[in-house]
Amino acid sequence: MSKTGRNDPCPCGSGKKYKQCCMHKDSAPASANLVPLLLEQALTHHRKGELPQAETLYQQILTSDPNHPDALHLSGVIASQIGLYERAVALIGKAIALSPSSSMYCNLGNAFKHQGLWEDAAESYAQAIKLNPGDAELHNNLGKLLKTQGKLDDAAACYRTALALKPDAHLIHSNLGNALKEQGKLQEAIASYNRALALKADYADGHRNLGLAHKDSGNLDAAVACFAQALALNPFYTDALSNLLYLHAFTRIVSPHEELRLAAGWEKTLLDDAQRTAARKHALSAFERMPRSGRKLRIGIVSAEIGQHAVAEFLEPLLANFDRARLHVTLYPTTPRNDARALRIKQLADEFKPLAALSDLAAANQIRTDKIDVLIDTTAHMSGCRLGIFAHRAAPVQCHYIGYHGSTGLTEMDWFIADENLLPASCDAHFREKIWRLPRLWIAYRGDTALPESRWQPAEPSPLPNPGGTTSHSTKPASGQVAGYLPQAGEGANESQNDGRSNSGTVWLGSFNNLTKVREATLRLWAKTLHAVPHSKLLLKDQKAADHSVQQRIRGELAQHGIAAGRVEFAARVPDWKAHMALYDRLDIALDSIPLNSGTTAFDALWMGVPILAIEGDWMGGRLTSTILKGLGKPEWVARDEDEYIAKVAALARDVAGRVALRAGQRALMARSPLCDAAGLARALEDAFEAMYDTWLEKK
Repeated sequence: MSKTGRNDPCPCGSGKKYKQCCMHKDSAPASANLVPLLLEQALTHHRKGELPQAETLYQQILTSDPNHPDALHLSGVIASQIGLYERAVALIGKAIALSPSSSMYCNLGNAFKHQGLWEDAAESYAQAIKLNPGDAELHNNLGKLLKTQGKLDDAAACYRTALALKPDAHLIHSNLGNALKEQGKLQEAIASYNRALALKADYADGHRNLGLAHKDSGNLDAAVACFAQALALNPFYTDALSNLLYLHAFTRIVSPHEELRLAAGWEKTLLDDAQRTAARKHALSAFERMPRSGRKLRIGIVSAEIGQHAVAEFLEPLLANFDRARLHVTLYPTTPRNDARALRIKQLADEFKPLAALSDLAAANQIRTDKIDVLIDTTAHMSGCRLGIFAHRAAPVQCHYIGYHGSTGLTEMDWFIADENLLPASCDAHFREKIWRLPRLWIAYRGDTALPESRWQPAEPSPLPNPGGTTSHSTKPASGQVAGYLPQAGEGANESQNDGRSNSGTVWLGSFNNLTKVREATLRLWAKTLHAVPHSKLLLKDQKAADHSVQQRIRGELAQHGIAAGRVEFAARVPDWKAHMALYDRLDIALDSIPLNSGTTAFDALWMGVPILAIEGDWMGGRLTSTILKGLGKPEWVARDEDEYIAKVAALARDVAGRVALRAGQRALMARSPLCDAAGLARALEDAFEAMYDTWLEKK
């Protein structure tokens, strides 16, 4: 906190200049009998959010008594509130050493959490609970930390303990719902959110959280209604509007043009006209026009996904390949993460400046101070959205890259980075941003070489009907295993072995996509495909697959198209990433979803050797997989329409020898292709960033 100047207004709020009021008091120790009065005055200011005034009084107390535990503790709380977390830990730690209390340990835990020191935070919260086990809020705080760490069972247990102590706490019911939702227990989550809303009907966050659970369960009408109710309660609730926009981008229940209209209104819920005008002025004249010659271009990346997240599969290899003679890279994480990948990515940056504790305007000011030339957003309207930073115009050039498949809607977002296949000119009208098309595939996949090669093997030989109605027999692959199909043994049986071999002649089609994507259009297409490949079953995997309502929705829709329930299997949760990826050995062919395609899951399937087929759509989300397949050099796996798609899947299912051959070499092919060429992508993006900046420089 900056020092108060002699002629500044006095922080005590008297209206006088500091030199005429408290300056001499602050420099003189307070008498012992005045300390209680000063502490009460300081607390009054603190509760009103008047932090400078409160800090002045806390420091006056500490001048008189450097070991006053309450003044140390509360001064530490202010330090935490303004982002000085190390100072907060030192002050609160000293207070605890003098006179420990549960509130001190709780606030110490908060300071540790903001630094990403989760184990230290958990220990502090545990100490707080030990001192005051009957405080529901302490159990709630520990639960929130455990959820952040991904320890969902432990988090849910903490919330339940808190609710046993305080059953009418609507916030804790909602927090329990959040943990249950992430576990895939959607109906239990919905019940928790409804209990929260029964306690507080005007709880906007509760309606929004309930909407997210309905979205994941597939009840889109209910989800839209919940987001609308949240916005009715709080018209400036940008998170709820972002959730609604993401729902539209995820499900395509409105056209891209209607989605763009809604997205264009997002910034108006965040900024008033004066703030938007100020942002425009920054864009036009506030930034110093520094030529590129003789210096590195300063790149900033604002991301909620720096850690274990699908976006990081593409961000990490890019950062590892940027030419640091051309670029200076600052990472601005907006969501605290401290998993192994987060720590690896942190090491790839020149600077690392967390923004989670800063407001949008404060974060924009920080980025302006850092003199960033090109600022990149990877999150858009997904979880952790911080588009408000960009709406304030934090850098001369601003663009979105990697994470989202629709327009941000922002006036101040200059570019959306893509390529010609992903976003041809016909898609320009879907975006408020201008499209910057790279001369190659727009992203590159990390490809985990530590994962074992595919252990998939085809089924034993058996006649299989071909389109002409006669039978064709399989050939023996070079591996020595015999390819082909046997008649289906019986519906509902488990058709897999631990070694990845399919048995009983079943052709396993499947998808590990987010099941919210898997809706009527996709299921209708997949049902036709299952009919075209008679010895086939469908394997689906997603964390929501454990939820009975999701299974019921999918099986019910498929049943309307003549697919028996026994031909559909939902894979259970697995303990880790390696086990998840190993499940691809159960698939013979991966099926793409429509109208929104596979994203990271298409790369995952291909890396594990599984062929995937796609229909090329007419908007960005419907062109993801076709763009990936063209980058792999497999345009023959891209169909123009549903009939061609079904025919291609059926033909590939019959071509057992071909599938055996491609499975053995697909990872090597992918590693040599643009899909994994992070170095080539880095060069293309370096050129793009320099050209974007030059374009800005040339503007008058």
